[in-house]
Amino acid sequence: MIARSLVPHPDRAAVAVGLVAAALLAALPAENLSRLLAAVVIFGLVGWITWQDAVTFTIPDGAVAGIVMVGAALRLGDGLEALHDPRLVIAGLVVDAVICAGTLLLLRELFYRRRGYDGLGFGDVKLALAGGVLVGAQGFAWATCGACALALLLVLVRRGAGRPMGARDRIALGAFLAPAILLVWALGMMVPSLAATGF
Repeated sequence: MIARSLVPHPDRAAVAVGLVAAALLAALPAENLSRLLAAVVIFGLVGWITWQDAVTFTIPDGAVAGIVMVGAALRLGDGLEALHDPRLVIAGLVVDAVICAGTLLLLRELFYRRRGYDGLGFGDVKLALAGGVLVGAQGFAWATCGACALALLLVLVRRGAGRPMGARDRIALGAFLAPAILLVWALGMMVPSLAATGF
């Protein structure tokens, strides 16, 4: 794999990048420079998740951990800037992460019990946790809706091209979900009123 030959331990590298970015975000004032740093790191991690899931149907843990660290640093910084109690901000992060990851884990388990095989990978559940930390439960709901709509569009395009997908054909959900999370986060950064309303 090309990524493994360029970076021998890409998961460790992603965690290190996430840690450094989170530390810088904590040290820098919440201004354009910190937002640009966060955007570059998140864009790179999302690109890696999208590419790897599309190619191998796996989601790299290091990239997910990096998004969690950067997302937590951003939300803590925003909470402190708004003079919120840090304990409440952390509690909100935890609740959002549990709701998002728990929902996909529940869907994964229900599908398995009904069909007898996995319909969602555990990497998708971990990505949901990262999405909850970065964009919150409401933002993640929008991202999931958009990702599923794009995945269904892929199925329709393949059917129109004479290559219909069977019930056991796999779709790399993370390859759709990660960019959708990025889009929701970017829209929230560019239009703060959307983030305030839960988009």
